[in-house]
Amino acid sequence: MIPFLFALLAGTLLSFSARAAEPLTDRQRTVLKGLSRDRYTGRWIDLTTNQLMAMRQRADAYLADLPKHHLPGGLVVSARFADTNRSAVVRYEAAEDSAAWTGLLLSAHTFRYIVSRETNAFGDIRRSLDGIDRLLRVSGKPGYLARFSARADDPAYRPVYAEWGGTDPARNGFGKLAFAGNSPFGKEVWLGGPDRNHYAAVNFGLLTVYQLIRDQAIRSQVSNSVMLMISRLQKDDWRIDDGYGNRTFVSPLLRAALLRGAATIDPAHHYPEYVKQAEQYLRLPPPALLQYSDYAPNVFTVASLSLLSRLELNEPNRKLQFEERLTEVMRQVESHLNPFLVACFVESFRKPTISSGIIVTLQGVMYEFPDPPRWGKPVDQTLDRDLSVIEANGEKWSKFTVQMAQRPPAPFQWADSPYRLRGGHGALVTHPGVDFLTAYWMGREREVIPSEDYVPLREERRTAAPRGTNSTTSASRTNRTDAPKSANSPAKPSQP
Repeated sequence: MIPFLFALLAGTLLSFSARAAEPLTDRQRTVLKGLSRDRYTGRWIDLTTNQLMAMRQRADAYLADLPKHHLPGGLVVSARFADTNRSAVVRYEAAEDSAAWTGLLLSAHTFRYIVSRETNAFGDIRRSLDGIDRLLRVSGKPGYLARFSARADDPAYRPVYAEWGGTDPARNGFGKLAFAGNSPFGKEVWLGGPDRNHYAAVNFGLLTVYQLIRDQAIRSQVSNSVMLMISRLQKDDWRIDDGYGNRTFVSPLLRAALLRGAATIDPAHHYPEYVKQAEQYLRLPPPALLQYSDYAPNVFTVASLSLLSRLELNEPNRKLQFEERLTEVMRQVESHLNPFLVACFVESFRKPTISSGIIVTLQGVMYEFPDPPRWGKPVDQTLDRDLSVIEANGEKWSKFTVQMAQRPPAPFQWADSPYRLRGGHGALVTHPGVDFLTAYWMGREREVIPSEDYVPLREERRTAAPRGTNSTTSASRTNRTDAPKSANSPAKPSQP
């Protein structure tokens, strides 16, 4: 009887999913295309209840798919398979960026818990925290953040670490930037080489947990990881140094964001240093974001600015300066249709102003994100006559933002330029969906993406005025303050 009920329920859900996956309307697509070209083409119509249900089912599907194929040891990777049935992983892909995507997955699980109160989110948070803790200890330099680490005998990992940094003739089977783990991780190999983006993403994830989760064991683990990173960076004179001669400096913004985390956890020892660094950073020119180039720094610049604004609770003038920088960034990127940047912006304000561009990006672009498995098939649209093509930095780009369905797939889509025309990892590679999960649950937390049981009233169907009017959606949906949502919600801690 029970198996029959499970089968009936599964069939009902599949049937509903098929009905729910209705396409965007012509009007919704027109508004999306207009925003990508930085022009007003009409009012956005809210997603229907069926469309919202389809988005939630997509989030649940990516969440279920992650541990099956994309989380070796709790760390995020893309995966190359032997066949389209995904019967066996033959190689981890994008492992060199695993630390960054694991940090952002940590934030996705946190926002998911705040919205849904799913108790199993705690297990997912702990799994990500354990992975990050291993990255901070595996090198033998506690606090240095390795890019990735896994068992040396993992057949899907061997071809990765054998090539990382170029082959090393002196060490058979190891790349120049791949190293054996230190005790108690002697059976692992870790990937070295400094990368500021990884620190920004992991700091973003750790401090999101610390700000929003009240479980003391989890908060203690976060505190240990944050202080381990800070201690190592201070010892290394604020250089990211893997211990093998590969190092780079910590940017002023990243240093301020890292010290903000330390000051949040241990204000007595770190708050004065944070204040000094924040003031130094704010004397620098505002950030200019890139379009036709390596786009990933944009993501981590906005993540660090968002974190600084969120945690700056008792110094209104400094918070206002961070908010002003974020507002300027949004003016630069609104036409990029980047849900993660938009979600970071909305999360940074106690009472955010929700423009039409924000709603269109978090509802329209996210709705057009593909269901799992998301294959990384190569895409080349440089000869597409429907796209305006320009040349910059030795490569061809679209003059305007490419629509979601046409973008070359990437491990974390929002860190890839939305103007890119050519890319992809291979027809048998799938990407983990951390990009969708992070933006979805952040959008849900601020209710710019309504709940799947939300039914728009007729008079509420027009949710956004033309761009530039500073209008907001319904206050009950989007103008949430930083106060708890209910008596059972975790109160945000006061910070110095």
